[in-house]
Amino acid sequence: MRYYEALFIVHPNYEQDRLISAVDTVENEILKRGGKMINKIDWGKRRLAYPIDKQKYGNYILFHFESEPGILSEFTRWMEIQSSILSQIIVKLEEKPEIIERDNLPEFDDDNVIVAREAEVKAADETESEAEQEEEAEDSAEAEAEESSEADGDSDSDDSSVEEE
Repeated sequence: MRYYEALFIVHPNYEQDRLISAVDTVENEILKRGGKMINKIDWGKRRLAYPIDKQKYGNYILFHFESEPGILSEFTRWMEIQSSILSQIIVKLEEKPEIIERDNLPEFDDDNVIVAREAEVKAADETESEAEQEEEAEDSAEAEAEESSEADGDSDSDDSSVEEE
């Protein structure tokens, strides 16, 4: 048996119950195919690097599991046809992943976790827009500085030509 890491992104508009159902479906598929779960980690709702199926956000879920290499192609194909999964990647691990303590992770059945994640996403968006505004302010300040230096440069060149005469 080999060790694998599966990262998949679940549709962002799923409520907690539906998200749990989608995650359980993937877990059950691994178990049905003879795999053994090691870790199930919910990374939460995050902004995607680029839109997938017209979605800007997704719920990231990371699984560590052990299975035979032969089931991997079938499992990958199964995940690709799931409408709840926007994207997925499975990577072979060289060694057994360490078991992560559940005390340090949010549980899937905690209703407050989704609310907290949505607040984190909202705060990240606000921080991102503030950074964009600061960047625009810096750009406009630089442009004004360049314009004033060009204006000073033009007047200096005029003065130098006057001094030469």
